[in-house]
Amino acid sequence: MNLTAILQYYSTDGVVTRARQAPELFAQLPTEISALCKIVQGLLIHMWWAQSYGVTHSQDRKAEVNLRFICKQLQKIQQLDNKPLTEPRCAEKRLIGNCRDFSTMLAAMLRFQGVAARARCGFARYFSAG
Repeated sequence: MNLTAILQYYSTDGVVTRARQAPELFAQLPTEISALCKIVQGLLIHMWWAQSYGVTHSQDRKAEVNLRFICKQLQKIQQLDNKPLTEPRCAEKRLIGNCRDFSTMLAAMLRFQGVAARARCGFARYFSAG
């Protein structure tokens, strides 16, 4: 596979990063990666870090970590708080996720903008002592 084909592949939505709502929700997003990262952090809360924010979630809310698909996550984000995605949610109104969800949300935003992006996650050594 040549470089052009690889970049095209990673610039196109996949099954997980496809968001039917993207045109209306993603159209107003900034293009700077640092700004997009800040937006993602204002939409999601890591299931293992919620208590650090003083938030305790019900079992029903904790099940949000299993939504996996960006289209389902965006629906839940809008259900919890229908402000534009550029406005951070309070910790209680953020979608509960894990490292996978942070990376796939950012990849979906970048791919919407035509940027080649690959989600990488699952390397969180901070969960183990040492």
